[in-house]
Amino acid sequence: MNKILNNARVTALLLLLMTSCKDYESAFTGIREKGGVRFNGTILDFLEQSDEQYGVRFDSMLVVINGIPGLRDSLQKPSAGLTVFAIPNRCFEEAFDRLNNYRNIKQKGQAIYLSDLLIEPFTVIEKQPGETPEADSIIIEHHYDYRLQLDSMISKYIFRGNLYSDSLAVYTNGLEVQDFKFDYRMHLFYERQNASGIADMGRRRLVLSDRNNTQLSENWDRSETSVIDIGTSNGYIHILNDGHEFSFSKMISRFQNYGNEYIY
Repeated sequence: MNKILNNARVTALLLLLMTSCKDYESAFTGIREKGGVRFNGTILDFLEQSDEQYGVRFDSMLVVINGIPGLRDSLQKPSAGLTVFAIPNRCFEEAFDRLNNYRNIKQKGQAIYLSDLLIEPFTVIEKQPGETPEADSIIIEHHYDYRLQLDSMISKYIFRGNLYSDSLAVYTNGLEVQDFKFDYRMHLFYERQNASGIADMGRRRLVLSDRNNTQLSENWDRSETSVIDIGTSNGYIHILNDGHEFSFSKMISRFQNYGNEYIY
């Protein structure tokens, strides 16, 4: 009889722990299927409708997607087979706040915004005196394509194939991946934290890292997810934490001199 009672207590305790572990899961992962939860629509549909259904906005990310030729079509294509790390608005705000604060301190000009970076490529002509007074001027062409730079940044969050927690869990050291457009090397790592002292029962997350073209992991820039494994009709979506800074802290190095192209 005691044995039966003890077994009953253990069962009740495990059920209690499993219930309490739900607090570690986002509402997105409340209904489990193979590979996560399902969203009835494409990756692009999710980004456009997430505020209505989940209370998360991706307006800034959509500005970039709509402003880069071909990117919107790639995310809407039925056979896309892509994995996207969705970037909340706050991540863009953080990136532009830092960029514009730097430009203000260095007197680089007025504040800039996403729309400023989505302009058509252009060329600035620089004339330098010839080697002698009689010699022709030296003409130097400076080509600028801010939209292409922004394209390379947003592509770091988009990958070929269906990459979700179950497929990544087998890689104990994480998985090196290349972005879907420029083949830039990034790194994905799946982690399941402990809950109430029980291993692998806590919050699940993915860590997306910009490898910065180095094998030294201590020099990588990392960002964690708040929600993972959202399956769509043409791929998977994971949502990054609000604390992530869009571009992995590359905005200042890329765009600090915006508007100063004619100064040499």
